[in-house]
Amino acid sequence: MSAVPSRQEPYVPPPMESGPISAVMPVLPSRDVPAAAVRDAAEPIDVRVLIGVDIGCLVVTAALAVVVLLGAAGPARLLLALAFTSVVPGWALVRRLGLAGTATGAAMAVPSSLAIIAAGSVAMVWAHAWQPLILLWVLAAVSAGVIGWMLRIEVGSLTRTAPALGR
Repeated sequence: MSAVPSRQEPYVPPPMESGPISAVMPVLPSRDVPAAAVRDAAEPIDVRVLIGVDIGCLVVTAALAVVVLLGAAGPARLLLALAFTSVVPGWALVRRLGLAGTATGAAMAVPSSLAIIAAGSVAMVWAHAWQPLILLWVLAAVSAGVIGWMLRIEVGSLTRTAPALGR
């Protein structure tokens, strides 16, 4: 039998002289995650923190809108645009889907936001209609609407469950 298989003969590997080779899994360095960190990531976030982040997102959106309407340029506009594009649309989506209740879910706001911005940008480029300010206004309006809606729901639930003061 030749070492190179021919078309008529199926390839049969040569017999092993020392027996089968045992599968050895490489031992990778262990990165032990403390149980407290895992537990903290799964614990619910306080509703007041969620409301604070909602208000912060609305403030960033409003500030960016004012800066763009005034036509200002510079580091303030750049930082506001960076904060908006990396957090606000994703936070609106995560809040609406109900995923922001834990630290792990809330962390999904950043990749979600970047994906939303990227999808909108790609769609505009493919349509040969590159208008980044229109994308900004649409995302700002939708995000502010969704965040405002969720904020109204959260504040309403807090006021209904809060004990009456002075009694």
